[in-house]
Amino acid sequence: MRMMLMIAAAWLLSALISIPPLLFDRSEVHPDQCAVSQEIGYQLYATFGAFYIPMTVMIVIYYRIYMVIVFVLVLVVVYTWCRRGWLTPRHGQNQSPLP
Repeated sequence: MRMMLMIAAAWLLSALISIPPLLFDRSEVHPDQCAVSQEIGYQLYATFGAFYIPMTVMIVIYYRIYMVIVFVLVLVVVYTWCRRGWLTPRHGQNQSPLP
């Protein structure tokens, strides 16, 4: 169900970006010519909606994934070092917090 909602949202956002010029652009276009709306407002709207906003979301998500990977890698390395005895508690500490 969740995947169906995500697919529907992608189609809806695509429609919201591409349909407005068909409904609201009253400029003359020859029937044999395919033209993109040249209105600056629509160009900004379409560019941000189709490129800059998704790019920003992807960068943020990939950064968060990277930070989780680094955190897990550090935990694995510290745990491995403690199990092998390469890392011992500092003076004044009772024991390692890891099992």
